[in-house]
Amino acid sequence: VSDKSYTVGVAAAGTYYISLANVSPYYFNSGQYGLTTSHVSTTLTSTFEAESNNTLALANAVALGAPITGQLSSSSDLDYYKVAVSSGGNLTFSIDTPTNSSSDYFKLSLYNSAGLLLSQFFTGSDKSYTVGVAAADTYYIAVASGGSFSSDQYVLTTSHIANSATQIFEYESNNTTTSANAVELGQTVVGQFSSTSDLDYYKFAVPSAGNFTFNYDLPSDAYSDVKLSLYNSAGLLLSQFTTVSDKSYTVGVAAAGTYYISLANVSTYYFNSGQYGLTTSHVST
Repeated sequence: VSDKSYTVGVAAAGTYYISLANVSPYYFNSGQYGLTTSHVSTTLTSTFEAESNNTLALANAVALGAPITGQLSSSSDLDYYKVAVSSGGNLTFSIDTPTNSSSDYFKLSLYNSAGLLLSQFFTGSDKSYTVGVAAADTYYIAVASGGSFSSDQYVLTTSHIANSATQIFEYESNNTTTSANAVELGQTVVGQFSSTSDLDYYKFAVPSAGNFTFNYDLPSDAYSDVKLSLYNSAGLLLSQFTTVSDKSYTVGVAAAGTYYISLANVSTYYFNSGQYGLTTSHVST
């Protein structure tokens, strides 16, 4: 209802059409309006979303490090982007939102090439998320309305680095002991629940009998209980703890072996999608 400028990505050269229509069925303004257009070719460092990109098959290809500007045309619009990652490591995606709100205007979902949901985040303000990826692959990011809706433009940027000796990021699927992520003692693994039923398993090689300690660092805005369970290599439950705050637990282990820690959301109705940290250590007795 006021002067505006809009920028939309177009996929190729061609003839494009703009239609203007009155919204109200009861009244209209018969005064003259002005419409002006311009076009700027995309570059390697900046590009715009091109519709239709509402499925994995139609995803816009984006280079690592190159920001892409997009826009949700309705509360049901989906914008898919694909990025080629050269190795396992940490994939970071940052969204610059047009809103600065505690309400969830945007939902970001990360998928692998098989369509498996790896992580999901909700935000109404500028945020950066880092997720572990297991191997080289094409990964997909879907941007959707998070409940509240804004039709203004957002900017999405991605980057990738290899795992380090001190910190790694969880990679899905790790919901069984068979698919557990391997983590070194002393190394912090950063994980995240994607749903109320998500399970995250990690495995650790313990060199001898002794005291096995694991520290759990919750998301800053945690509000739901998390259950931590420790198993031996035979799948025997050794200890189990429930917490809604940062905690450190020490459990005696009888012998050298591979031990597993699972993390699960307790509530079946709600969960916290923020990232947590898990760090372990071992002292021989």
